[in-house]
Amino acid sequence: MPGAFELRELHVTRNYDLKSLIRYAHIQPGQSRFALPDELQYPCWRKHTKGAGDVLGRLRWDEPAVTIRTEFFKPEKGRFLHPQWENGGEQINRALTHAEAAVVQGFDARHVWCGTKTEIARQIGNAVPPPLARAIAQPVAERLGA
Repeated sequence: MPGAFELRELHVTRNYDLKSLIRYAHIQPGQSRFALPDELQYPCWRKHTKGAGDVLGRLRWDEPAVTIRTEFFKPEKGRFLHPQWENGGEQINRALTHAEAAVVQGFDARHVWCGTKTEIARQIGNAVPPPLARAIAQPVAERLGA
């Protein structure tokens, strides 16, 4: 089994095709597939003008993140485009990295990950966020006298 990986080793992105990068460049923070011009829409999306508002969405720095799911590294699966619209005039047109998704979930740099990138993504997306687990476990432990 691959690993163990530290958080910093998981801060890598995928290689996207040119058409995907062009699509991502049209989506500002808080927007989604609905911001794309018709010629950049997937054919199946042209007929569906309602619903699935998070698909191909870009996060915003000033709003809570969406639920991190197991395929956060695929922007077509939800609102997982990096929130940085401009970085010194340069857009960041990619999904969250595994490291970024883990931090959004509340994991810290001490956590060690094992498995393939897909298996690690599943671990991140299926996890109960550590701060939530701690918030639930603490009063239960106190009540049980632990």
